[in-house]
Amino acid sequence: MKVILETDRLLLREFVEDDAESFFKLNTDPEVMRFVPDKPLLNVEQARQTLIDHPIADYRRYGFGRGACILKSTGEQIGFAGLKYLDELGEVDVAYRLLPAHWGQGLATEVAGLMLGVVATPTGTVRVLDARAVLTAPPLRALAQADAEGNMS
Repeated sequence: MKVILETDRLLLREFVEDDAESFFKLNTDPEVMRFVPDKPLLNVEQARQTLIDHPIADYRRYGFGRGACILKSTGEQIGFAGLKYLDELGEVDVAYRLLPAHWGQGLATEVAGLMLGVVATPTGTVRVLDARAVLTAPPLRALAQADAEGNMS
């Protein structure tokens, strides 16, 4: 499994098909789903296929994509975070999704700031959508915090 980035508390690694169960748990949690436009997944097999068709395919196509967010202290997969190239816009989307038990601990701010730093350091050919324009839902406060700390330039 390829590590994408690491913080003091989190490891962000590429998804693999075996992550389907955890991905399903995340994407059927009612608290998580009320903040995202996606519909809850129907079963673990749909979760596996979503991983294959989206983040795993993105790694091959673009060299990056969203990854599994692992809490280093326990090894638990607590959500996802990362970048996704949006073909229709020619933009890179920065996103994260964590299980509610891990909200309010600064974890999203920690990983969002590093993701934005990763995008800001290459040659400048990748443009990231300005997340500051959509900071309305409570979970998005982490991006605002990352911005306030100078990680969103």
